[in-house]
Amino acid sequence: MSWAEFQKSRDYKQLGDFRDYIRFDSVHTEARGDFVDQQAALAMTFGKAEEGKIATQTTVVSTVTGLVLANRLKIASASAGLVADYPKPRQQPPIRPRGNAIEGVSIDGHELAVELNEKVFAEKATLRDLISAYERDDAFYRKHRRHFVETGAATGTSLKRRAPLARGYIYCTVVSRIRWVGDPHPDAKIGNNVVTVPEFGRIYFGELLISEYARRLSMLRIKLGSPEGGDLCMSEVETNGSTWPD
Repeated sequence: MSWAEFQKSRDYKQLGDFRDYIRFDSVHTEARGDFVDQQAALAMTFGKAEEGKIATQTTVVSTVTGLVLANRLKIASASAGLVADYPKPRQQPPIRPRGNAIEGVSIDGHELAVELNEKVFAEKATLRDLISAYERDDAFYRKHRRHFVETGAATGTSLKRRAPLARGYIYCTVVSRIRWVGDPHPDAKIGNNVVTVPEFGRIYFGELLISEYARRLSMLRIKLGSPEGGDLCMSEVETNGSTWPD
């Protein structure tokens, strides 16, 4: 039964094995925001403190366990987390990755280790700090340039190094390395944070989109190819922050 046929009939009983194409054991998501100084927050309720001046912190978390896709890709656990702190007036919010992990990954029975480095983006917690380090700090650039995905856009004739900013975003990855554990897959190819599997699709790990006031982290994104098409994203979080009206 094709997807087009299902769309017409809406008969779930006829899906048969398609119901088992993707499965997972559990999903946990959490978004929590609170005042950092509880006493100041209490004083605010009595009109003794200005609401817009009290620091807050927001934490977002998403975890998926026991993912099996087409009985080919298996992931024991994938977790994504971001923490956003209250920004100073007219400043960008510090947003740090925290608690990110991906474990028990295998493709067609071949084990894959996905190593992450969230520290670089925790230390450079604003877009401004990240751009400054990329463009001005040679040691930072040499050590961490592979975490940045080039836009392919023209940079002009200037020889000055420019951060790969496109439409207000920098596209990064928290992945530092992907490697096979034991025998490598005979057909799959590893490229930075992407694994391409013929007759299956492309698997993207640890994508991070950074803008002036927000960050979005996807621990796993899949673009399926032959024989089935479709997109899948899991363990994805986003948070932001700004002062108002400053």
